[in-house]
Amino acid sequence: MAAEDHRWWRDRFTAMSHYCDAYRIDHILGFFRIWEIPEHAVDGLLGWFRPCLPLSEEELHAALPKADIEWLTRPMIDVTVLERRFGPLHDSIRERCFTGPAGDLRFVDEFADQRAIAAASQAGTFDHLGDRAHVTRHLLDLRADAPLMARDDGFAPRISWHATEAYQRLPGHEKEAFDHLANDFFYQRHNRQWQANGMQSLPPVVDATAMLPCGEDLGMVPDMVPTVMREMGILSLEIERMPKMMGAWRADPAAAPYLSVVSPATHDMAPIRLWWEEERAAADRYWSEAMGREGDAPMEATSEVCEAIVDGHLRSPAMLTVVQLQDLLATVDEARRDDILTERINQPADRHHRWRYRCHLDVGDLPVRDWSRR
Repeated sequence: MAAEDHRWWRDRFTAMSHYCDAYRIDHILGFFRIWEIPEHAVDGLLGWFRPCLPLSEEELHAALPKADIEWLTRPMIDVTVLERRFGPLHDSIRERCFTGPAGDLRFVDEFADQRAIAAASQAGTFDHLGDRAHVTRHLLDLRADAPLMARDDGFAPRISWHATEAYQRLPGHEKEAFDHLANDFFYQRHNRQWQANGMQSLPPVVDATAMLPCGEDLGMVPDMVPTVMREMGILSLEIERMPKMMGAWRADPAAAPYLSVVSPATHDMAPIRLWWEEERAAADRYWSEAMGREGDAPMEATSEVCEAIVDGHLRSPAMLTVVQLQDLLATVDEARRDDILTERINQPADRHHRWRYRCHLDVGDLPVRDWSRR
């Protein structure tokens, strides 16, 4: 695309500008770096960012002088792990899928990577071992259960390394050293390369039209991303339930920067009413601390509660407030659905979930709520 001066993007945005005044760049971090998954992997856990500056063996030994690097790059599996994963099936699983002594089990060559396990499952190899989906999922998880990944050009920490068995068995001081190494890898090490990527790929899109660009910058955001966005006049996304500040329990809309878009939730999150029901501890805290109310929080987010949350966003100093239709309708008793689950748009944790939300109301029949005073 760069070789063609990003013409595809510029033509697309020029057409959009006839209909829109602003747009959201979903996952704006993809303009800085992209998540790359090796061909042999099924799960995204076994990927890394591109561009990538892999760790050298010398760097690993300097940070972890007493650690066995090879041990960190393969799954830590023993009989105890198999018992925990597979219960009464562990002996059969061990006989079919693993080799070696009870304290240091390794996958047989047939299951050298996740793709091989998935192919074997599809071929019915595990059918005699019980629930195929259950067995396959645990075998895939075990195949990915190493805190360090070997690449052709070096090493990369696995994302969510804390959850791996090998990491859990490291001495305390080695855990701290590995944490420091991995955190630097994901948040600091690549800043120069990722910033150069963003400065190369974003301007052709942003400068193509006069539309206002808004960037979804949630998640693992390197330090230079907000700086680049501010310099280019790209609004950030501030979601109350997804605070960016370490240790914060909410992102107060009243403290949002002017160059931002505030919202109670995104399409990937539960709407206000469903969140209030599912996250009772968070709802209680919101009731007492954010809303300043006494006593226990109501069991459901009433129209008054929903209106207070929406109102707090409309009063924000942010340039824009975007509220999902479900959350606006939740402020009107006559528009609230009995089945709250039908108000959810997307549930990312469920790959079988379908985007089925539709508004079946004749909005013209609803009472008018005047938000203009905000």
